[in-house]
Amino acid sequence: VDCGEGTQLRFLKQGLVFERVDAIFITHLHGDHCYGIFGLLAMLAMKGGKRPVLQDGSPVPVLVVGPKGLKAMIDGVYSHSQTQIQYPINYVEIDEGSIGNIGPQGECGWSVTAYPIVHRVPCFGYVFSEPVGPGGFDRTLAIEKGVPAGPLLGKLAKGVSVTLEQGQTISYADCVRPGLPGRKIVILGDTSDPSSLKEAAAGCDLIVH
Repeated sequence: VDCGEGTQLRFLKQGLVFERVDAIFITHLHGDHCYGIFGLLAMLAMKGGKRPVLQDGSPVPVLVVGPKGLKAMIDGVYSHSQTQIQYPINYVEIDEGSIGNIGPQGECGWSVTAYPIVHRVPCFGYVFSEPVGPGGFDRTLAIEKGVPAGPLLGKLAKGVSVTLEQGQTISYADCVRPGLPGRKIVILGDTSDPSSLKEAAAGCDLIVH
């Protein structure tokens, strides 16, 4: 989230991998929050040969999300500098004052929603929500349902349905505990009033302001 001019230096200092960047979220278009995106996207192009590919062999696109005008800003810099980007960039621009539902991202399935917050220019805070984790096999529940400890319980734990002596069939799905709630992370841009996120941010695990 956000991409100031020191972003690439931070990547190098922290040992982060440029090729793993698949989404960039910009809160607002003040320079200290976005002027580093031109260099970062160009660096990703330089690393193009190492970029993950889709099943058809094409490079994985980079998602760039931010206020309206972000695409024009990036296109203008690359046009005048004759910078060539060898991978697709998918832009999502959010209208001023609107809520942007970006949807699930990548294999991790985190959903992202942008909320307008008060600043001198259009500005957004982002809520990242992790899906509920998969539930695991509940041995105690299986025994309560009549599955005896031993081979039948072991078979059920491996995902195979079992039939009890009285004829009742117990499936693995019958003995799965509820999944753990996903984490929620809220990241705000510069703002004097983030109240639009009050409900969405409730119960978050981390808020950055």
